[in-house]
Amino acid sequence: MAQTWNFPHWQDSHGDMPIALGGDLSLETMLKAYRGGVFPFPPSNEHWADWSEEQWGAALDEGRIPVLSPTEPRFALQRWAPGRRAVLTPATARLGSTYRRKLLRTDWTTTLDTVPATVVERCGPGRGKETWLSRDLADAFLRLAGAGVLHTVEVWDEEGELIGGMFGVLTGTVLSVESGFRTQDNVVKVALLDALDRLTTAGGQLLDVQILSPHLAAIGAQEIPKADFHTFLEAGLGTTIELPTERLPVRRLLKAPEGP
Repeated sequence: MAQTWNFPHWQDSHGDMPIALGGDLSLETMLKAYRGGVFPFPPSNEHWADWSEEQWGAALDEGRIPVLSPTEPRFALQRWAPGRRAVLTPATARLGSTYRRKLLRTDWTTTLDTVPATVVERCGPGRGKETWLSRDLADAFLRLAGAGVLHTVEVWDEEGELIGGMFGVLTGTVLSVESGFRTQDNVVKVALLDALDRLTTAGGQLLDVQILSPHLAAIGAQEIPKADFHTFLEAGLGTTIELPTERLPVRRLLKAPEGP
């Protein structure tokens, strides 16, 4: 019988530290975590594992960070539910003027779920360098793909070459983005905007990009309080949506308002 892990409720989490440590990467555990707004984000290398120990070692020893199961090193499998969540919606999505002009000159296309194993591999183990997306975690995401809840967007150039993509976990009407890869500049931005377009076309609410970064802010991602995020997440838990699967032209994304 599979172990059942009890994740802390998001209201009990501290936004500046992991909500919990450990547990396993089974399909059941991964599904339960995403339904509670919890995602895995382990350190990418020994340096970041040591940094985690320096930052939160005392909190762990004092019991402020729950331990689902012991790991070695202690912060090897971190679970997160940040105090403020970065999200992307049709109302905030933007496309910069420089990149807009570039897209006007291309005939790139996108697809959904055509090569999920390739996308996950190139986002993590296939990078050829240390990454938070380990082989074990990549395999866990592929189990979610097999269950129909992980989706990949692929971006193809005019010659039919795969030039980038992203993947995320669909929970009700929220798609939580986990990682992306590219062989040309800004292709991941295209994949994200494509994912948002497919999601909202199907009746979805928002793209959960989890933690804000400059490249996410550049396409309109914004932080919202975790209570607002969980309102979106929980409202859609009983809803099943089907993302459009057809090959689509990237130029359709030019309908997004112009950004800086």
